[in-house]
Amino acid sequence: MAKALSRQELLSYARAGAQARIDQLRAELAALEAAFGGGRGRSAAAAAGRRTSGGTGKKRRMSAEGRKRIADAARRRWAKWRADKKGKSS
Repeated sequence: MAKALSRQELLSYARAGAQARIDQLRAELAALEAAFGGGRGRSAAAAAGRRTSGGTGKKRRMSAEGRKRIADAARRRWAKWRADKKGKSS
């Protein structure tokens, strides 16, 4: 029968195993980034371009006319949805 490990030995082995798994996952991640270009969903060049592409960072404002058009369109969609729902329940 195998000897029981002390708490300290068990912790040491657990850390070593976890570190080995982390190293393995980092290697897999590096291989994937090399194969697919790296940066979280878009290429590194596109990400860099997006960060530096002009713009003052100011918040865009919508005109009163634009807000009215959006509100009117939403009212039409809801009216259509209510009419469809009313027609189905009868």
